[in-house]
Amino acid sequence: PVVRLFPQDSQDCKVVEKVEPLQDVIHEALTKHWSGLKFREWNAGKRIDEHMTDEGFNNEIGTDPNTGFVFGGNIMNCGTWMDKMGSSQAAGNKGIPSTPRDGSAVEIVGLSYSCLVDLSRLASYPHQALDGQHGQ
Repeated sequence: PVVRLFPQDSQDCKVVEKVEPLQDVIHEALTKHWSGLKFREWNAGKRIDEHMTDEGFNNEIGTDPNTGFVFGGNIMNCGTWMDKMGSSQAAGNKGIPSTPRDGSAVEIVGLSYSCLVDLSRLASYPHQALDGQHGQ
């Protein structure tokens, strides 16, 4: 079982722990990425990143139906842990990611592939299809 602190997508929800089977949490994540989602990062602003511009806190995530690659982010957002946000006024790069990787970052695509391969090998994984349709 997995203890979820934020089982809802709302930032306004009270923190109520919810215990769910791991396979259901995985299935929900895969379904949301297939269906696509748009969101603004929780607590967006200088408290979580003093250098990012306002636009950088807005995200759109989904799966490209032609390639199967997960994509996301935007050009003003550091997409993964490997990115660095510019922080120098003097150099003119404050708020500009040095390596913006909006789109399909290779490590995210690799993790997605590995996850799906591993799930396909589990005899007991109960979810054989995603809920919902692409783009909804």
